[in-house]
Amino acid sequence: MSDNPSITIPKDLLMPAIEAHVRAGIVAALGDHTKIIEEIARQACMVAVDRKTGGAPGRYASDGEKVPLLTYLTESALRGVVKEEIRKWVEEQREEIAKVVRKTIRLDQRLAKSLCDGFIDAVTRDISYSFSVRVGKSG
Repeated sequence: MSDNPSITIPKDLLMPAIEAHVRAGIVAALGDHTKIIEEIARQACMVAVDRKTGGAPGRYASDGEKVPLLTYLTESALRGVVKEEIRKWVEEQREEIAKVVRKTIRLDQRLAKSLCDGFIDAVTRDISYSFSVRVGKSG
Protein backbone atom coordinates (compact mmCIF):
# COMPACT_ATOMS: atom_id res chain seq x y z
CA MET A 1 0.00 0.00 0.00
CA SER A 2 1.24 3.48 -0.73
CA ASP A 3 1.50 6.30 1.80
CA ASN A 4 -0.51 9.34 0.79
CA PRO A 5 0.42 12.63 2.46
CA SER A 6 -2.44 14.67 3.84
CA ILE A 7 -2.82 18.21 5.03
CA THR A 8 -5.38 19.64 7.42
CA ILE A 9 -6.41 23.27 7.13
CA PRO A 10 -8.22 24.65 10.18
CA LYS A 11 -11.76 25.88 9.49
CA ASP A 12 -11.06 29.24 11.12
CA LEU A 13 -8.45 29.92 8.41
CA LEU A 14 -10.33 28.39 5.50
CA MET A 15 -13.87 29.70 6.04
CA PRO A 16 -13.10 33.48 5.98
CA ALA A 17 -11.16 33.06 2.74
CA ILE A 18 -13.99 31.07 1.14
CA GLU A 19 -16.60 33.57 2.34
CA ALA A 20 -14.62 36.51 0.99
CA HIS A 21 -14.10 34.76 -2.35
CA VAL A 22 -17.79 33.87 -2.71
CA ARG A 23 -18.87 37.42 -1.79
CA ALA A 24 -16.37 38.90 -4.25
CA GLY A 25 -17.63 36.60 -7.02
CA ILE A 26 -21.24 37.58 -6.39
CA VAL A 27 -20.36 41.28 -6.28
CA ALA A 28 -18.34 41.03 -9.50
CA ALA A 29 -21.13 39.22 -11.31
CA LEU A 30 -23.74 41.82 -10.42
CA GLY A 31 -21.80 44.97 -11.23
CA ASP A 32 -21.45 48.35 -9.55
CA HIS A 33 -23.84 48.18 -6.58
CA THR A 34 -21.08 46.91 -4.37
CA LYS A 35 -22.20 47.92 -0.90
CA ILE A 36 -25.73 46.57 -1.28
CA ILE A 37 -24.58 43.42 -2.99
CA GLU A 38 -21.81 42.79 -0.46
CA GLU A 39 -24.36 42.95 2.34
CA ILE A 40 -26.78 40.64 0.49
CA ALA A 41 -23.95 38.16 -0.13
CA ARG A 42 -22.81 38.35 3.51
CA GLN A 43 -26.35 37.77 4.77
CA ALA A 44 -26.92 34.87 2.38
CA CYS A 45 -23.69 33.19 3.48
CA MET A 46 -24.63 33.55 7.15
CA VAL A 47 -28.21 32.16 6.98
CA ALA A 48 -28.47 29.43 9.62
CA VAL A 49 -29.39 26.05 8.14
CA ASP A 50 -30.04 22.64 9.69
CA ARG A 51 -27.52 19.89 8.94
CA LYS A 52 -30.09 17.17 9.63
CA THR A 53 -32.51 18.43 6.97
CA GLY A 54 -29.93 18.76 4.24
CA GLY A 55 -29.40 22.50 4.49
CA ALA A 56 -32.99 23.66 5.00
CA PRO A 57 -33.40 26.88 7.01
CA GLY A 58 -32.88 25.94 10.66
CA ARG A 59 -35.89 27.47 12.44
CA TYR A 60 -36.54 24.42 14.60
CA ALA A 61 -33.07 22.90 14.73
CA SER A 62 -31.12 22.69 17.96
CA ASP A 63 -28.22 25.09 18.20
CA GLY A 64 -25.77 22.22 17.72
CA GLU A 65 -27.29 21.43 14.32
CA LYS A 66 -27.49 25.03 13.03
CA VAL A 67 -24.61 26.19 10.86
CA PRO A 68 -24.15 29.05 8.37
CA LEU A 69 -25.20 28.11 4.83
CA LEU A 70 -21.68 28.59 3.47
CA THR A 71 -20.29 26.28 6.17
CA TYR A 72 -22.88 23.63 5.33
CA LEU A 73 -22.22 23.83 1.58
CA THR A 74 -18.44 23.73 2.06
CA GLU A 75 -18.61 20.76 4.42
CA SER A 76 -20.96 18.92 2.06
CA ALA A 77 -18.70 19.50 -0.94
CA LEU A 78 -15.58 18.46 0.96
CA ARG A 79 -17.32 15.39 2.37
CA GLY A 80 -18.30 14.35 -1.16
CA VAL A 81 -14.76 14.77 -2.49
CA VAL A 82 -13.23 12.88 0.44
CA LYS A 83 -15.78 10.06 0.12
CA GLU A 84 -15.07 9.69 -3.60
CA GLU A 85 -11.29 9.70 -3.10
CA ILE A 86 -11.53 7.07 -0.35
CA ARG A 87 -13.73 4.94 -2.62
CA LYS A 88 -11.13 5.22 -5.42
CA TRP A 89 -8.28 4.36 -3.05
CA VAL A 90 -10.10 1.31 -1.68
CA GLU A 91 -10.82 0.17 -5.23
CA GLU A 92 -7.15 0.57 -6.17
CA GLN A 93 -6.07 -1.33 -3.05
CA ARG A 94 -8.79 -4.01 -3.33
CA GLU A 95 -6.42 -6.97 -3.83
CA GLU A 96 -4.06 -5.92 -1.03
CA ILE A 97 -6.99 -5.38 1.35
CA ALA A 98 -8.43 -8.77 0.41
CA LYS A 99 -5.08 -10.47 1.12
CA VAL A 100 -4.85 -8.87 4.56
CA VAL A 101 -8.46 -9.77 5.41
CA ARG A 102 -7.97 -13.39 4.29
CA LYS A 103 -4.76 -13.69 6.30
CA THR A 104 -6.36 -12.14 9.38
CA ILE A 105 -9.40 -14.41 9.20
CA ARG A 106 -7.19 -17.50 8.87
CA LEU A 107 -5.16 -16.46 11.91
CA ASP A 108 -8.07 -15.43 14.16
CA GLN A 109 -11.08 -17.78 14.23
CA ARG A 110 -12.97 -15.44 16.60
CA LEU A 111 -12.72 -12.70 14.00
CA ALA A 112 -13.88 -15.07 11.25
CA LYS A 113 -16.90 -16.12 13.32
CA SER A 114 -17.71 -12.50 14.21
CA LEU A 115 -17.50 -11.43 10.56
CA CYS A 116 -19.76 -14.28 9.43
CA ASP A 117 -22.28 -13.73 12.22
CA GLY A 118 -22.38 -10.00 11.55
CA PHE A 119 -22.78 -10.47 7.83
CA ILE A 120 -25.53 -13.07 8.19
CA ASP A 121 -27.36 -10.90 10.72
CA ALA A 122 -27.07 -7.84 8.45
CA VAL A 123 -28.34 -9.49 5.27
CA THR A 124 -31.26 -11.19 7.00
CA ARG A 125 -32.64 -7.88 8.31
CA ASP A 126 -35.28 -6.13 6.25
CA ILE A 127 -34.25 -2.59 7.13
CA SER A 128 -30.47 -2.33 7.34
CA TYR A 129 -27.71 -4.01 5.36
CA SER A 130 -24.76 -2.55 7.24
CA PHE A 131 -22.77 -4.44 9.84
CA SER A 132 -19.84 -3.89 12.13
CA VAL A 133 -17.32 -6.12 13.80
CA ARG A 134 -15.75 -5.49 17.20
CA VAL A 135 -12.70 -7.51 18.03
CA GLY A 136 -10.90 -7.15 21.31
CA LYS A 137 -8.83 -9.24 23.60
CA SER A 138 -10.94 -10.86 26.26
CA GLY A 139 -9.32 -10.55 29.57
